[in-house]
Order: sequence, then structure tokens, then C-alpha cells
Amino acid sequence: MKLVDLKTLSTSASLSVATLRNYIKMGMPHYRVRRKILIDLEEFNQWMQQFRNNANQESPDFRQVVDETFQAI
Repeated sequence: MKLVDLKTLSTSASLSVATLRNYIKMGMPHYRVRRKILIDLEEFNQWMQQFRNNANQESPDFRQVVDETFQAI
């Protein structure tokens, strides 16, 4: 387990500290020691995987929207 603070994670992940704070509000796993917020890098990477977008896979909702749009024309 490697714990890092928000500033360190911000630099390594190329995300702003404000964005990371928003991710915490969205449920990103973290540890709070008094006022210090620490993130386990492995847990962060696992949490981020849920947002991975595979370019080869179309969202069924997107395909449905396209079909409905063309039917309306």
C-alpha cells in the first residue's frame, strides 16, 4: 500500500487537486488522517478503471439515439 496526498496524486495523474476533491465526493476511496487526505495509488487506479472508455465498444444508448434520430428525419 502506497499512500500519497492530493498534491502528489495531482501531479502524477495530471489532474487538479479540485478535480480529485470532486472525485472524493463521488466516492473515490481515500483515507482522512485528521485534516490530511491520503489516497492509496492501487485503490485509485482500480476506482478509475470504472470510467475507462473502450473506443471499440459503442454504448447501446448512443446507438439507440442515432437510430431514433435517423428515423425522425
